[in-house]
Amino acid sequence: MEQFTIATLKGRLLTVWEILLKPFHHSAWGLILGILVILQLINKLKPTLFSNNLLALALFGFEKHQLRLTKRIEKTTAFALIMLFFQLKCAYEAKLVSYLAEPPRLPDAASIADLRERNITVHSRKINIMEDDKLNGIVEFYDGVHFKFDGLTLLENRVALVLEKLFADSVEGHGMLYTILPENVYETLPFYALGAKSLLRRRFQTFQQHVFEAGMQQHLRRKQESCFIWYIVKNPKAYGASEGSSAVISFVHLKPLILFFLGQWVLEVMVLMIEMLVERYKRSRRV
Repeated sequence: MEQFTIATLKGRLLTVWEILLKPFHHSAWGLILGILVILQLINKLKPTLFSNNLLALALFGFEKHQLRLTKRIEKTTAFALIMLFFQLKCAYEAKLVSYLAEPPRLPDAASIADLRERNITVHSRKINIMEDDKLNGIVEFYDGVHFKFDGLTLLENRVALVLEKLFADSVEGHGMLYTILPENVYETLPFYALGAKSLLRRRFQTFQQHVFEAGMQQHLRRKQESCFIWYIVKNPKAYGASEGSSAVISFVHLKPLILFFLGQWVLEVMVLMIEMLVERYKRSRRV
């Protein structure tokens, strides 16, 4: 029995900016932003309520006056904010470190319904499959003799797709990263026709029954996969097998982030220089 399923591209890698926002949900980011805005408004509208800037105290540890000498309400609010932002920073850093080990991607398509929602076209070498209700409107004929993982969403034999995926995941440059849908589009059962008086008919039926009952088909498929795995592992240099995942975060991905922090540093130095010049000017005026 042959099982035919769909192989489609894995979700793309997230950009650096998407990775920075991924650790928290949008509602959590909104809550954090709301707390920051409220604290800043309190500090601007009523600066005498707290002797310290609670935002600077909770985020950076800056305090104008010793916290133990302030009022009780300021102590309680400051302790709560310090604990909140400390836990948020720990969770955020842990998430970012885990993303360095395994770069996050957009969710993969897990069903035919997901392919429809993403407007993905399925390519098949079977002409009669175009009338299938499951793939109605999203399937096109593929006239290639051999298929490969080059960006097209393919409908093929599951065993062939698994073997091709094995090479694409292990051999660098063999193909793009794909995911195989767990559900089958359809299944076929090979049929052999023999004459009514053929001498081979009875023997063929007995042989086919014994092979099916013994599970030889599944055994041979697993053995074939094991041979391919051994072939890749034993010849990494000759066939370009990669030792690890090629989807790593490189300098190209981190370059926008590095430029962003470098620009912040330059801006901070400029602000510091301006403040020093203004302070020196004020002192000269007093003299």
